[in-house]
Amino acid sequence: MHAIQEVCRGSIYLSPNISRAVVDAYLSKTHTSTDSLSGRERQVLQLVGEGKSTKDIAVHLGSA
Repeated sequence: MHAIQEVCRGSIYLSPNISRAVVDAYLSKTHTSTDSLSGRERQVLQLVGEGKSTKDIAVHLGSA
């Protein structure tokens, strides 16, 4: 319910598991985040970093 409310407000919602995976990949000493992420994952992460909402990302990726 929280995720739906955040998205409806135009916010970005990342589940705790996804947030943890992104932080772990970033902090990893053995791999850079680009080594452990697929091309699509890097694309989504880039859009999140640009401040895009979940809805904007879905629309962008749907047209890509």
